[in-house]
Amino acid sequence: MKRGNTIGVRLLAEDQKAFDRIVKEEGINQSLKIAKIVHDWIHFMRSKQERGDITLAGQIISNLINAISKDDLIKIAKKNAKYVISEMKWQEDELDFDEISKRIVEWNMENEQKLIQKSKMGLIAFKQRHDLGLGWSIHQCEMYAEMFRIIGETILPNSVNHSKNEFSFEVIRYGDNQI
Repeated sequence: MKRGNTIGVRLLAEDQKAFDRIVKEEGINQSLKIAKIVHDWIHFMRSKQERGDITLAGQIISNLINAISKDDLIKIAKKNAKYVISEMKWQEDELDFDEISKRIVEWNMENEQKLIQKSKMGLIAFKQRHDLGLGWSIHQCEMYAEMFRIIGETILPNSVNHSKNEFSFEVIRYGDNQI
């Protein structure tokens, strides 16, 4: 690969801090990491944004998930929750309600899905409307609720609901560091 030209990049302060942490963790210099990010964007992400990611299109995901029985989806969601939490614990020293909430909301935004988080009388409600079908609702709702259970949070009994176009659940929050 030929050596390229040098360009200047200005980052937001918060992005600079995160970027510095990432390059330090990876043991790579900033220029090389920026070159890799730009390369990946030009050759992969830009194409995905312009033409869409057909292999992971909502319809394909919906078809796959909807072919699985509800009982099996719940079992899969619980296994996936354990896996996600174990990976998050490896990445984060303090894995708590706030960290999980932040991440699941961010993941959904990255996938162009809005996961709403609302406080009400000692509860935090999570809900999402989508067009990915009942299987998506079951898996996502059960997985997220299980993630909170794994770290010792309490899901309000009978608050886990899923339908073809939406899902919701509520986490009980009260006490010293809670609502």
